[in-house]
Amino acid sequence: MSEARDRALEAIAAAPRGPEVAAFFDLDGTLVRGYTAIAFLKDQLRRGELGARELLRIGSDAIRHHKDPSMGLGPITSGVELLRGRALVDLEAQAAQVFRNEVARRIRPEARSLVRAHQEAGHQVVMATAATPFQARSVAEDLGIEHVLCTEVEVVDGVLTGRLAGPARWGPEKAAAVIAFAERHGLDRQKCFAYGNGVEDEDFLAAVGHPVAVRPDAGLADIARSKGFPVLELDEPREPGLRGLAGTVGAFGVFNAGLFATLAASAVMDKREARAVGGSSTADMALAAAGVELQVTGLEHLEAARPAVVLFNHQSNLDALVVASIVRRDFTAVSKVEAGRDPRSFALRYLAIALIDRSDTERARKSVAALATRIRGGESVIIAPEGTRMPTPTLGRFKQGGFRLAMNAGVPLLPIVIRNTGELWPRGAAFVRPGVAEARVLPPIPTGDWTLETLTERIAGVRELYADALASWGAA
Repeated sequence: MSEARDRALEAIAAAPRGPEVAAFFDLDGTLVRGYTAIAFLKDQLRRGELGARELLRIGSDAIRHHKDPSMGLGPITSGVELLRGRALVDLEAQAAQVFRNEVARRIRPEARSLVRAHQEAGHQVVMATAATPFQARSVAEDLGIEHVLCTEVEVVDGVLTGRLAGPARWGPEKAAAVIAFAERHGLDRQKCFAYGNGVEDEDFLAAVGHPVAVRPDAGLADIARSKGFPVLELDEPREPGLRGLAGTVGAFGVFNAGLFATLAASAVMDKREARAVGGSSTADMALAAAGVELQVTGLEHLEAARPAVVLFNHQSNLDALVVASIVRRDFTAVSKVEAGRDPRSFALRYLAIALIDRSDTERARKSVAALATRIRGGESVIIAPEGTRMPTPTLGRFKQGGFRLAMNAGVPLLPIVIRNTGELWPRGAAFVRPGVAEARVLPPIPTGDWTLETLTERIAGVRELYADALASWGAA
């Protein structure tokens, strides 16, 4: 943690608690690295929705904007004009996909901690940005930001007209939106905070008593020096580089070699024992090859809960290696049946991973029944209750499958909370970043007295344990 961020967190802690204080965050370059608009343009190009003329126009507007930021409305209006005729529902679906595939991994972890600090202080957190709702709202939802002041677009009968529905929230207009928000909510702006990164944010930052220049561009850096704005140089995730490339290739190599070695061992020893020894050793070596150091607390809870249904929060392909390295023996796992169509599914079949076909209720029921039998035979089952990798550390909804399985088999739940894997190998990234992955094994949770009538409430309680563990890591 940097000294500058320490000071920023101290300023938040020293501020009055409660909703009479607001924190206003810019989006592009502040909460996220780079520009969210670029992610949307890339997606439109991939879909064939942008032609040469549109691309040339956007590019020339962006160049003029770079040379003269005072012409800030050019890229905004030209981008909105390209949306003419698009159905609102289609754009919202596209926005969610772009967020999952591209934008989510650009959210700065240290910016996330600042947002969380304001939320824990009871402050109102507001996103103030020139971006459209399609760029802004998914990020706001992920960060738990309730209020969004952005550039609204005109929609008639569910279709975009290509025109703005109000002022573009850029430069002085962003500051005006902040001032209006403060007046509506009866806030003393001298007690409020604002975080921005560009020269165009001068008025926005000056509108509050606690302005912070976040990784400022050259223009804002000069303004910050002259006006005494604090400067916060948030750390950026390191690019994998050659070490990441070599580590990723090495991890795959070690993983495949370990599988074949385990297969050979199973010819002369018990298959279950071979899988136990080979699986955990392969996971250890693959993590080491990737340059990932695993730090685990709560290992004493493992032996108190065997067999069990082991739950883990899921952000990254590293998670499977992490959990295998922790649990080590006598386990199987659950995956979607689609994974069996992957060319690498040999590994899934050999390791006896249960493939669940969610589209076929009867087959899924039989698969779950077979899993319950394996649990009673002494094997633990590893399940991600979110059902899929989440694009950010924010927890998804927990599904009932793993919880029902534990109830049917009469075994406890064993929660494993994983942190940092999404930063080391984000969804959509080609290579692993070397670093530290952290995990906590929480005390086992008995399910003997659970009922279907209280299952939803029970699941919510387990999910809250994960949320509390992740939040306490952030506070630490």
